[in-house]
Amino acid sequence: MKLALVFVVAATLVAMAISVPVLVDDEPPVLVDDDSAVLLDAPFTPTCGGCYDGPAYDSCKPGEYFLYKRDLNRGYCLRCPAGMSSKGKTESSKGEDACTCPAGQYKYKNACRLNWQKEASDCKCPANKYNRVDEGGCSCRSCPTGATSPAGSKSYSACRCPDNTYASPGSCISCPGDLRSPAGSFDASACQCPANTYASGGSSCRSCPTGATSPAGSTSYSACRCAANMYANGGSSCSSCPIGASSPEGSTSYSACQCPANHYQSVQNSLNKEPSSCKSCPTGATSDGSYSSSGVYNCKCPANQYNNGNSCQSCPTGATSPEGSFGCKCVENRYRDGNSCPSCPTGYISPAESTVSRQTRASDCKFSKCPANHYSSGSSSISCIPCSKGFISPEGSTSYSACQCPANHYKTGSSCKSCPTGFISPEGSTGASACKRG
Repeated sequence: MKLALVFVVAATLVAMAISVPVLVDDEPPVLVDDDSAVLLDAPFTPTCGGCYDGPAYDSCKPGEYFLYKRDLNRGYCLRCPAGMSSKGKTESSKGEDACTCPAGQYKYKNACRLNWQKEASDCKCPANKYNRVDEGGCSCRSCPTGATSPAGSKSYSACRCPDNTYASPGSCISCPGDLRSPAGSFDASACQCPANTYASGGSSCRSCPTGATSPAGSTSYSACRCAANMYANGGSSCSSCPIGASSPEGSTSYSACQCPANHYQSVQNSLNKEPSSCKSCPTGATSDGSYSSSGVYNCKCPANQYNNGNSCQSCPTGATSPEGSFGCKCVENRYRDGNSCPSCPTGYISPAESTVSRQTRASDCKFSKCPANHYSSGSSSISCIPCSKGFISPEGSTSYSACQCPANHYKTGSSCKSCPTGFISPEGSTGASACKRG
């Protein structure tokens, strides 16, 4: 009888194990290292029909979650951790994730915490607020009035005041006067004069000349710079260089405009009415292209040539010029006669022209002395007369008598004859008898 009662109780317990959910009252097991534990993400199917021991996955009640142990082929309905709840039924197949904390709390390591207890790194504040990570926990603070920040901001620096303001404790302060600042500024020093202006004292900003630029924050007029190929014109605007000329950025005068090499600037005047431009130097002339009010005369011709405004011309015979000349000068012992430099009369000398404006004249040729083989006349108009053919005389001779026959010759009448072959005679010999056998 006792044996039969044991079998009946055993059979009854087996039947209950199969049809009644098993509720485990102790704390849920730690599942990380349990390879036999399976959290279901699909409808539960036992590995074998009659051998499965435990509840169906959808039979768990609210406040429970389902856990299947593969090695035991057994399922469990486990209570959610303290303070958590679940919907039960099919939701319980999510395992412990089916258990959630009430509103205003979050799940952290199998327990519910109030939101303010969150780890700082887990805290996500709403837009226009920030959480100070360095203080720990979750404490969302408001950005200054007028500032904005994206959701999840973790520092005060994420709060950005709009353009032309800066952050001050509690609110965004507008920059004074003409000063401007970029969005997100945190200090009054960020308020500066905008680009293309400069500070003129206090919070006033003045505009750079038309066409000039300056970086934001400029504090003086000198920061205003005209663009390349322009120059500051009287401080009110930037003017363009002549056509073809160039200048570096920030040029402050017209003289900074430079033409290319071997060009000159044609300056506009009341006569030509043409705009200033760079023109080629005359043929053969060169220039460095720098500004000069001389125009074409800034082009330099080579030595012994001159610039006539159209080309480089060679100096006439007897004249010379250094490089870059606009005219030629007669050399010494010559004088100016129109565009030529004839020689002074024989025996006469003159100085070289010192400048083109001081031209020598024929009257500047002064008698000095007659050259060799000449003699001077004794008249009031001194001239040098050449000796007769074959006669010689020393330099500076003053009479015809200085003209004599050369050595190895003798005078006969008005001519000089050579001594016979083998005979010699001294200079100035007269008559054939002067020739002696040598």
